[in-house]
Amino acid sequence: MASFLIATDEAGYGPKLGPLVIAGSLWRIPDGAASGDDLSGAFHHLAEPLRLRGHVLRVDDSKRVYQPGKGLAALEAMVAAGLMQCGIRSNQFLDVLSKICPNDLQTLRETPWLFQEKASGRHDPKGGLLCRGDGQGRELGGQLANELKDRWFCDELDLIAIETRSITARSFNQICSRGYNKSDLLSMLTIELVANLVDRVPGNGTVDVFCDRHGGRRYYAGVLQNQFSDGLVRVIEETKESSVYEMDQGRPRRIHFTVKGDRFTPVAYSSLVAKFLRERFMERLNDYFVRQFKEDLKPTAGYPVDAERFLRETETWRRSQGILDIDLIRQR
Repeated sequence: MASFLIATDEAGYGPKLGPLVIAGSLWRIPDGAASGDDLSGAFHHLAEPLRLRGHVLRVDDSKRVYQPGKGLAALEAMVAAGLMQCGIRSNQFLDVLSKICPNDLQTLRETPWLFQEKASGRHDPKGGLLCRGDGQGRELGGQLANELKDRWFCDELDLIAIETRSITARSFNQICSRGYNKSDLLSMLTIELVANLVDRVPGNGTVDVFCDRHGGRRYYAGVLQNQFSDGLVRVIEETKESSVYEMDQGRPRRIHFTVKGDRFTPVAYSSLVAKFLRERFMERLNDYFVRQFKEDLKPTAGYPVDAERFLRETETWRRSQGILDIDLIRQR
């Protein structure tokens, strides 16, 4: 019986500005590599540093792979390699979004600072997924991703699907207004994403799920039982380091929430996808506002202290444009 693995992680849980992005990846793994060293070893090609065309590439925690101010080229290439393996070869960001983020496409379209359909400003909002700029740069980026894909994936290890959620500030605030806190929101949306990926597991293969822990949350049985109501969720452990659950029937088989779960390579890969999308969205948000101030406005990463500075400096213009705080700023 074939074995499969789903891994999830997020980017943008803490900021006040920009979307919360949750990414999930579905992998076919070697039969028998169900746990321990065998499971980690199945992903060794992705975890080992690889030098290609002047870039050192390896799947790791997104905070180690991406450093602000040093560009997105390496991160983009690794994400694009996975998308290509999943059969998504479009070089257009908006087209890629329609394939990997279908549930949030409408709310993104309704958010002009995240979804601009006409090119303007310092960045081209319809720019390519790889190495934005001239055709030569995009061709080089595509070659890098192709080479990486061929090195990473094989008959024994296959990336089948990537799916994401991109939650705008408006959607975030609407969900919290129904009585959910941030941790509830993250867990609920992550488990919904897992369920979507479970539905894409071919045949009768077994599937295990690995997630980075959601903030300080230790208990997940309730949200799991609500999502997978056709089976009984059994608690295996709920400790400071790990929360593990088992389904008595159906799929998934086991679900793990682990502190520093992104040390596990497939979870780290999902974190790279989430980080890439988050950074591209923040490029768009900054472009939308900065160009109104003739570049006198310093861009923001959206985290609380700098977000307050950004909001003070843009307040008069935002009020004149009728931009509501509840549409732009997370209330929690």
